[in-house]
Parts: sequence; structure tokens; C-alpha cells
Amino acid sequence: MQRPCLLVLAGLLVSGCLLSVRGDPAAAAENDTSVVATTEATEADFDEHIKENPYVVVMFYAPWCFWSKMLLPEFDIAAANLTVHDPPVKLIKVD
Repeated sequence: MQRPCLLVLAGLLVSGCLLSVRGDPAAAAENDTSVVATTEATEADFDEHIKENPYVVVMFYAPWCFWSKMLLPEFDIAAANLTVHDPPVKLIKVD
């Protein structure tokens, strides 16, 4: 029961992070989005990512999906912002 609550809270945290970047152009300029902070997870290493990190946000996506294509760049921006938190929030993508 704790894991779904954490995922919802993490989703809200990511949403707030995205809004803070979008609302402040100076903050957006400070973020280096050329460095991708997300990790591609597979079925083989998914459990390892979850065990290694206390806070994880997972994006399940499909490369052909319009909404996934729209969210992927925003997910990378959020990942860059959340790596500076203590403890860092790890964002992983699963195709």
C-alpha cells in the first residue's frame, strides 16, 4: 500500500517541478537539459533500480504514443531538477 502512495506523491512532485521550470525562464536557462538524468530500465534491471533508490518515479511509455512523445522531454527536465534533492529522486523510463 505504501508504494502506490509514494508514486502518487512523486508524480505530484514532478508536476510541481515542471511548473516551476516553466514559470521561470531564468530557472529554465540554469538547467542543463543536454545531460539526460533519466535511466532506461528493462525487465531485467527494473527491480535493481527500485531497490537502489529510496525515491523512484517510473514512466511507462510507448515510443509510438503521442502523449508519451510529448511527456518524454518534460520527464528529462524533471529528472535533471530532481537529482539535486537530498536524497535524490531517480526517474526511470520503461518501454
